[in-house]
Amino acid sequence: MTTAAGPFDAPSDEQAQASTHLVLRNTRAEHSLWPAHTPAPAGWRPVHGPAPYEECTRYVDADAAGAGAAA
Repeated sequence: MTTAAGPFDAPSDEQAQASTHLVLRNTRAEHSLWPAHTPAPAGWRPVHGPAPYEECTRYVDADAAGAGAAA
């Protein structure tokens, strides 16, 4: 049995370069990867994308590393 990927999952190989996700941030500086085709929930704003999933994860990792260096 094959399970279909959900909207929050990494896209399949054939969609890997598609701009499928956003990076959202809330007022507590928390991040969320979000499907680009879905409106952001209240309290969250887009800060990166739409972009490919892997680019969005690199953005979150780089932003977290920068925040850790500033602390």
